[in-house]
Amino acid sequence: MLFDRICRENGITHLLTKVASPTTTGKIERLHQTLQRELLDVHGPFAILEDAQAAVDAWREDYNADRPHQSLAMAFPAARFVPATGEVLGLRIPPELAVSPPAQAQPAPTPAPAQTPPAAVPGTAGPLAGHAVELDRVVPPSGNMWVADQQIWLGPALAGRTVRLWAGLDRVHVLIDGFRVKTLPSRLGARDLARLAAAGARPAGPPPAAPAIGQVIEVERTVSAAGTVGLDRYQLSVGSPLAGRRITLRLDGPVAHVLAGEVLTRTIACPVPDATRARLRGARPGSACTRWLRIGL
Repeated sequence: MLFDRICRENGITHLLTKVASPTTTGKIERLHQTLQRELLDVHGPFAILEDAQAAVDAWREDYNADRPHQSLAMAFPAARFVPATGEVLGLRIPPELAVSPPAQAQPAPTPAPAQTPPAAVPGTAGPLAGHAVELDRVVPPSGNMWVADQQIWLGPALAGRTVRLWAGLDRVHVLIDGFRVKTLPSRLGARDLARLAAAGARPAGPPPAAPAIGQVIEVERTVSAAGTVGLDRYQLSVGSPLAGRRITLRLDGPVAHVLAGEVLTRTIACPVPDATRARLRGARPGSACTRWLRIGL
């Protein structure tokens, strides 16, 4: 088989599970269960194979880079993966595979479909193709929401909440009660935005800025090795890159801004009720204005 040939030429041993040994496939079956619950049960049937592949690719990236994992103390797999450094052996690919992708990527029919639909859509209601739009969505029970081919993980804790989405070609912002709770790179194209506009999405204003509310609570915490901090009985994941550092948490409405020095590194949902924030260990009134030199959401 071609797969075995590639493995053999690259010094890779292809290991197979034994017959009648289901325990050796436990991790794979558990991954299939997660894929079923977080993607397939929520998204529904796909019209074509390409749509299914794009959805799985988006889910995989979110699963590895933006979804907390209990097995990793609420860290992300991408934060634990360290690529090889130094001299690395190149991958040997059979000539028939090395030549095939360019031949499929170069035909003229590929760019034509991408540009034809947007030209036909601007006649519908809504902004021109490529302009940012705003729309409201209800978070599903799984906490895994889809907008066109863009997957947005918010978690089951926000199930049933109505969120506002600011969607553009560069970024997608998620807002709750006017507060920005998440920002992620956009995977939407001009065609997707035009379709959302035709379905009722509103023309969007400027991208939402970080909220500046006068009444806030600030606390300082040291980030654990797993990238978490404790607030009362809650554990907040602030990211393993901050492990061991002293940070300031600015509790502002439904969100918590994570500041390392004067740098805003992340904005996350805050589960601590307003009434109990002032009683947190080390709690102090937040300053009227915090100087954020850089936003790294």
